[in-house]
Parts: sequence; structure tokens; C-alpha cells
Amino acid sequence: MSCSWRMMSKRTRVLAVVAGLLVPSCGDDFTRPSAYIEVVSENAQNGVAGSQLANPLVLRVTDVGGTPLAGKLVAFRIALGGGYVDSGNAITDDDGLAQSRWILGPALGLQGLETTTAGATSVMFTATAHSTVAEASDASRSSARAR
Repeated sequence: MSCSWRMMSKRTRVLAVVAGLLVPSCGDDFTRPSAYIEVVSENAQNGVAGSQLANPLVLRVTDVGGTPLAGKLVAFRIALGGGYVDSGNAITDDDGLAQSRWILGPALGLQGLETTTAGATSVMFTATAHSTVAEASDASRSSARAR
């Protein structure tokens, strides 16, 4: 576990400042998220390495009560396998939805893309990169049958 000033509760930070201390907290005193990211569609796609996935990645940002949050900045960042996204950032619409297109990296196999927004725990999209269109199509059909 890493230690940081931000991980301390507000009360603990105030007490530390009043006492003239500047110490990190290493305990389990974490702030709860004020927003949630949920995958709406197109997770676990199959595609050809180095090519754009067939469908955009779609997510929804809500508050803790489940109400969609409009105008939230969402970051899309490659976490595994290389590649890039058509837009590194997106703004949620009135339904709390944001989307981006993913171009897979050159590595075959599992790839990952992390999404983040202020106040929420990050969420990971995954995709599997194949060497040919035929392999990707076969894998997609197999995945659809398994559902």
C-alpha cells in the first residue's frame, strides 16, 4: 500500500496541520467515490492487431445514487498492448454517456484501456488482438455463443 497526504481523511489532515505535522497516512482511511463509471457496451471485443475495433467503447458516469452525470470529463488511456484512442478525452452527454474508438496496438493477445473521471474508481475495457480478420471473426462468434 502506498502512503500519501491525499489518502488521509480531512479531519486527520486538519489535525496534522494544526499540530505542525506533515505526515502521510498509510491506513485504510480512504475517501469514498462520488461517481461511478460503468461499461455500457462493447467490452471484450475481438479485432485485428493495429486496427480499429468494430464498435465504439461506451460507458456511463453516475453519481452514487445512480443518476447520470452530464458534463463529466472522462479520460481514455491505453493500459496494455499499445495502440491509441481516437479521443483521449470525452465529455458525458445528458444521459451520462461517453464513448471513444480504440485502435489496437501491434501486440497479439489481451489489450487494455483504462477509463477515469474525477471522483470515480477507474474502469478497464479489454480487447483481444488477432493476426487476421478471420481469427478475430471466429473469436467474436465463439464469444457470442458463450453468452
